[in-house]
Formats: sequence, structure tokens, C-alpha cells
Amino acid sequence: MAIRTINLRSALAFWVIGLFALCLKADPFYAGLLFLPFALGPQILTHLAIVYAKSKGAQITLTVALVGYFLWFCLVFIEIFYRHPDPQGAVALLFVGVYATPVMLTLWLLVAFFEHRWKKAQAPGNV
Repeated sequence: MAIRTINLRSALAFWVIGLFALCLKADPFYAGLLFLPFALGPQILTHLAIVYAKSKGAQITLTVALVGYFLWFCLVFIEIFYRHPDPQGAVALLFVGVYATPVMLTLWLLVAFFEHRWKKAQAPGNV
């Protein structure tokens, strides 16, 4: 199975798990959708990159970004709701994506580098 297919399936599973977790802890369950763009926002760009990236190096980097961000989300989620429960703890979900942005940006730039190198290698006249 190609790494791209594995990435797409993993991303879909992470979306479902993340959405379920957010809606599970919200008082009306649909209130969890409010936190979706903040808590899982970086996953949107990672998922789009998975769809469009063609090089193997980019896909491997996206696997690291996908799994790394999901582990970060799980760590914060468990910390907020189970280890140190607080009535105002859910506000921290608004900053999960913001705190992860420097690391994710570095990985996305690495993906762009791999894609640029791959396209340059695919250009006519290169042997």
C-alpha cells in the first residue's frame, strides 16, 4: 500500500477521533464543532498537503506531521479533561493549534522543499 493512501486513511481516522472527542466533552454535543477549527486547524493544511504532495520524502514528512500533531492534541486533551479538569479548561483548546504552529510550519516548509526538489528532478532535460 502506498504511503499516500496510508496517510489519507490515517488523516481520516484522526479527524473522526478528534471530532468525536471534541463533541463528547461538549455539553450540547454540537458545541464541540466550535472548537474544531482551533483544535484541529493545522490538520487541515496537513491533509491538503497529503492530497497534493507527490514525492516520497514529502509524504514521510507529512506522516510525521500528522502523527505528531495528533499526539500533541491527545496530550492536551487528556491534560485538560482528565488529569487536571477545570471548568474553564476547554478554553485551552482554542490555543492547541497556535502552540503547534512553529513546529508544523517547519514541517510544512520541509514538505515544500521536498516537493520543489521532486518537481525539479521531474523537469524535462534532467537525467
